[in-house]
Amino acid sequence: MPYLDGISLVARVKKEIPYLKSIIITGFDEFDYAKRALELEVVSFLTKPIIEKELIDALNKAKEKLLKDALMLKQIEELNSLKKDHLVLIKESLFNKLLRETTLTKSFKERIDEVSIDLDFNKFIIGIMDVNSDINNIELELLKVGQALADYEAFSLDFTIKNEQLVMLFKSNQVNISSYVERALKHTILSHKRFSNIDLSCGLSLVFSNHNFRKSYDQAVRALGLRKLLIHEDGLYTYESYPDMKKMHLDDSYLNDFLYAVEFSSLDDALLLLDRLLDNWYTKDNQGLYYYMTSSLLNALFQIANKDALFKEIGSINSYYQTLLETKSLLSLKESLHGLTKQIKQINEIERAKTSEHNTCKNSHFLRYRSTLYHRFNRSNESYHYS
Repeated sequence: MPYLDGISLVARVKKEIPYLKSIIITGFDEFDYAKRALELEVVSFLTKPIIEKELIDALNKAKEKLLKDALMLKQIEELNSLKKDHLVLIKESLFNKLLRETTLTKSFKERIDEVSIDLDFNKFIIGIMDVNSDINNIELELLKVGQALADYEAFSLDFTIKNEQLVMLFKSNQVNISSYVERALKHTILSHKRFSNIDLSCGLSLVFSNHNFRKSYDQAVRALGLRKLLIHEDGLYTYESYPDMKKMHLDDSYLNDFLYAVEFSSLDDALLLLDRLLDNWYTKDNQGLYYYMTSSLLNALFQIANKDALFKEIGSINSYYQTLLETKSLLSLKESLHGLTKQIKQINEIERAKTSEHNTCKNSHFLRYRSTLYHRFNRSNESYHYS
C-alpha cells in the first residue's frame, strides 16, 4: 500500500474501532513486524503463500473473539444497568432516612453525596404533594409533577414517592426561596387541574437551614392536613397558616343535639343537625383538632348504634376509622358521615321494630295465658260452689 503499511493501518483503525479484529497476511517474515502485530492484538499473522486451513482457522479465531467481546459488552451493560437501578434504590432509601434526621452528621452527609443528593445550600423547604381524586397510576402522575418542578431554575429539587405522595426537598441559597417555590407549586397545581383534570394538594414546611429535616417534614404533613378543613383554590397549604392549639375549642351541645335527632327525630332533621355540627366544629380555629373531632364524632355515633348489625355492614371498625381519618377533604368526610348516619338510623329503627314486635308477641302470649288461668279459676270456683 502506498504511504501506509498494514501495521500502521491497524494501529490507526483500532483507535476508532477498539474491538476491531485484524488478520495480517504479509510477505514479510520479520520478527519486528510480527512483534508489532502482537502488540496491536492482531488475531493472526499469516505469511505468504497462505494455506487455506490456516486462513479458515484465523477467521474462526477472529469470530470467536468477536463473540466473546460481544458477550462481555452485554454483561458490562447489564451490570451498569443493575448498578444504576441499585443506586436509585439506595438514593430513595437515604432520602427517606434524611426525612427522619434532626442533624446532619459527617458520615451521613458523605453517604448522601455518593448518591448525588446535594445539601450544600443555605435554605431548605420540604413539600408533600398528594392527589385528591381517584386516578389510575398515581405514582406515575406524581413523578411527572416532580420532573416538571425539577426543571425550574430558581431552586434545586430532590424528590421521592412515599405512600403514594410526592415528597420534595427544595434547596436554594436565595433568601426568598419560599416565594419561588410557592409560585412554582401553584402554577403546577392549577395547570394539572385545568388541563388534566387532576386535583392536587400540597403542604409546605417553613424555610429551615439547621438540617432538622424531621421537624420540617412533620410541618409539611400538618400543613397538608389543613386541606380537610379549608379549601384553597390553588391547592397550596403552608405551615405558616397552622393555628394556635391554645385557641381551639369544641362545643359539645352541637353533638348532643345531633345524637338526640339520630335517636328520636327524622332522618332529615338528623342530617341537618349533622351539617350544623360539622360547620361549627370544623372551622379554621379548630384546624389542628381534625383527628380528635373525627374520632369523637365516630365514637359517639357507634355508642348509639346497634354495633353487631352495623359492623356486619361496614366491616372492620379499625379500617373504617382509618378510612375516615385519612379522608382528603371535608366534603368527602361529610358524604361519609351522612351515609353512616343513615345506616345507623335505619338499623336502629329495624332493631327497635323487631324488639317491639317481640315484646308485643310476648305480651300477647301473656294475656292469653292469663285469660286461660282466669277461666280455669272460675270453673274451679263454680265446681266447688255446686258441690
